[in-house]
Amino acid sequence: MNNIVVLFASDLFRGGVAFSASKLSTLLTEKGFSTAVVTYENLPVRYFAKTALGTSTLNCPYSRTSHKGALKQFFVRSMRYPYVLVAAWRFSRALAALERSSRNSEKLTVVAFTHAPIVAASFVKLFRPSRIRLIVSERQDPSKDLRNRLLRGILSWAYSNADLIHVNSPALPEILKREFGVTNTKTTLVPNVIEAASADTLAKTSMSLRQGIEKRQIRAIAIGRLAPQKALYLAPYILAHLQREGFQISLDIVGDGDPQIIQEIAENAASLGISENVRFIGEHKDFRDKLGNYNLGLFLSNWESFGNVLGEYLAAGIITIASSTEAGLINYLTDGQHCLKIPIVGRENAAVSSEPMLAAQRLADLFNNEEKALKLRAQALQAAEQFSAEKHAARFSEILFAS
Repeated sequence: MNNIVVLFASDLFRGGVAFSASKLSTLLTEKGFSTAVVTYENLPVRYFAKTALGTSTLNCPYSRTSHKGALKQFFVRSMRYPYVLVAAWRFSRALAALERSSRNSEKLTVVAFTHAPIVAASFVKLFRPSRIRLIVSERQDPSKDLRNRLLRGILSWAYSNADLIHVNSPALPEILKREFGVTNTKTTLVPNVIEAASADTLAKTSMSLRQGIEKRQIRAIAIGRLAPQKALYLAPYILAHLQREGFQISLDIVGDGDPQIIQEIAENAASLGISENVRFIGEHKDFRDKLGNYNLGLFLSNWESFGNVLGEYLAAGIITIASSTEAGLINYLTDGQHCLKIPIVGRENAAVSSEPMLAAQRLADLFNNEEKALKLRAQALQAAEQFSAEKHAARFSEILFAS
């Protein structure tokens, strides 16, 4: 077993990768591994990582959405990729410092998250092959996330330089093979953690569901950054159809993002006559404790890496409608048994597609049938239990012990 496990992530500020990196560091530290976290850029910390050897930053620009101001955005976008070489140099020095401080004489295990850290870590391994075991933790769908041919070529090289590629979705090995020529023998599947909801949250969501069925009242929530990949533009159409079915409806949208996307959703809601039923709450550090106020979760997207929010809905026992993306947590779920699935509908077809109406009809059927709704809730809770922190830590420990 390696003495030191270094988790190299873009940042610990926002998003599923930041959550996953901080969660994994905590789990491995509690398992007795000597963990350290190195982040690509210096941002306000949102997810705190428990480590044995500390957290440090390379202070390299990476995120396109975490920096405010046009000048800052221009700098980040123009320097994001040239800074990979700077990051590789700084990361190499950070590893050397860890070795000196811990007096480690064995090969280091580096787990790299997101594409810039993956490429930077690959450069370091190129010059220190006998000192580093590189595990690429691919928690995104690179076929959708990365379209530039040159950058795809660089990432393909980084994959080939890795000793192992960790994926969190059953669909990703075939995607990596199809798009980047990665052999299936080089990938290993470990899904993300879904944290159990508190007893108080479970009691509240149970009550919210029963009251919603009794009073024909649907209180929906959509959590997540409003990025171009998301398909929340479908939400007003689904809710408008539910209103026509005689339900009282409301939707709280939690998260920030592109102002144009927010405007688009607001305009759709206004054109459908439900603008007063839709609230934009903005970003909240932790909204899990508020899930008890809702009985419907919306997870609408055109592509996904895993979908931690979908897992939070399941664990809280909220009836959920989710997009059938090629990869993600949705791969593990059965339509009508754990959630209701809706096919991908492009932005340009949202107003004319029949899918929002069909989804609303299925939801109406559930909220008109208490036995059916409670059964779906129970099965969703059972599905969430399969992604416990204990199972995640045990599987990752197997990977590290095998080194």
